[in-house]
Amino acid sequence: MLNKKKVLIVDDDENMLKAFQRSLNCEDIDLTTNTSPLNAFNDLDASNYSVIIADQRMPEISGIDFLSKVKEISPLTVRILMTGYTDYDVMIDAANKAQIYKIYTKPLENEMMAELVKDAIFKHRFVTARNTIFNETRNENIKLHELLGKTQTSVQNLQKQVLHVKGDLIETCRGTLTALTSMMGYYNSYLTEHSIHVSNISKEIAKELFTNEQDIAKAELTALLHDIGMTGLPEFLIKSTEVFLSSNDKELLKRHVFRGEQIISLIGGLGEIPIYIRSHHECFDGSGYPDNLAGKEIPLISRIIRIADFVDRTSYGLRYFNTKICMYKISKWLKECPGRFDPELLGILYNKIKNGHISMKLYNSDYNSTQNHSDIKQLIRIVNDLWCKQR
Repeated sequence: MLNKKKVLIVDDDENMLKAFQRSLNCEDIDLTTNTSPLNAFNDLDASNYSVIIADQRMPEISGIDFLSKVKEISPLTVRILMTGYTDYDVMIDAANKAQIYKIYTKPLENEMMAELVKDAIFKHRFVTARNTIFNETRNENIKLHELLGKTQTSVQNLQKQVLHVKGDLIETCRGTLTALTSMMGYYNSYLTEHSIHVSNISKEIAKELFTNEQDIAKAELTALLHDIGMTGLPEFLIKSTEVFLSSNDKELLKRHVFRGEQIISLIGGLGEIPIYIRSHHECFDGSGYPDNLAGKEIPLISRIIRIADFVDRTSYGLRYFNTKICMYKISKWLKECPGRFDPELLGILYNKIKNGHISMKLYNSDYNSTQNHSDIKQLIRIVNDLWCKQR
């Protein structure tokens, strides 16, 4: 029992609970089921649940309201909502009110039940580790202030201790950054590939604009992290083109720039990178989001990522064509919507493509887990290399 992860499933459908019990009959999961959300509240304080899954439509209280109260009582518990209906208002409420990790539509196959619980347990391990890192960082800051307040300490000894604490903080931030990029890769394989591709394209453009290696590395690192706010969104939104989305879906998708800014702002030593992430969907003509910036009001690195992101997302839509046709269509579409992009960067991009410095790595439609694991390792390696250049 010591190493078991506690999982609670609340659903007024007893057949669904029995199906979960059959699917999760394994040694490393301590499963509790309950048909009443009100009864389930009784042992929330005493039971340290890693994962709680609730049905949306229950007689006593809705799944969202139940999981909202779970969030208040046990914020580190991973919360999952099941629903028999596809309702975008429910999805938005789930994201805003209860901060749901994922939403699943009934009915669920037995294999899917086991997979979603394993995925949620992995998420809980990450959340718990991240919380530990943040607490350690806060404690180190407290220690640092205490050290500075001790006037009896000699200046020489104090300097040594400050340098030691600073080194620990930098390593903690580096570990947090690596953990976040790993989470992004495990959450969605497309995000892994997309982030690496956009980073490579941004690096090629940045080399024509910056002479300082640190600035080039900053553009590359920002591009690698630009969609970190996408984690947690439904897969159809992550891979979608905005023009085909409903207004509610568009609003949900647009929030990823705020989430990305907030996540990266929690990591020290990254300078203006959170702002660059916030602004990477601004358009040169002022028609972008979230702040409707225009022209040189948009940070240069954000303008670079804007065009690199468009090129790579377009290449994903053309993944069944050969490279020559793909590049022709991308060039044609870029010319048809020039207002979105910095004209100077368009010129650099065209020359890079013409000279073969940027070649599209087309997506494989049958992308598998082995490739994903390889890309995640590449993602982590790039993050570590770029971090060293930033220091």
